[in-house]
Amino acid sequence: MQSQFTHCCMQDYSNYISIDPKIALGKPTIKGTRISVDVILDQFAGGKTVKEVLKGYPHLTKKQIEAAISYAATRLRGERIYRLDDILSDPPLPQHEVAH
Repeated sequence: MQSQFTHCCMQDYSNYISIDPKIALGKPTIKGTRISVDVILDQFAGGKTVKEVLKGYPHLTKKQIEAAISYAATRLRGERIYRLDDILSDPPLPQHEVAH
């Protein structure tokens, strides 16, 4: 199966993605729009193709969509995952080690 995208990860998505606390509550968005990266990802999670997303958002470009995916992949790559069981099973710190 051939990928819908020309390459795995866009090197510089900053030309396409912006984060502004005054737009979409600071969520990363497609620059110049109020369309957040998670909205784009939700389209793909719902089974849409790039062509269908572009049809639904005709003012977007394929490069903008690739940037949204690249941004998300980059953010997730640096994320640390903790098992809830491990966090909850850690014994509490002794009183002399608890910050006041």
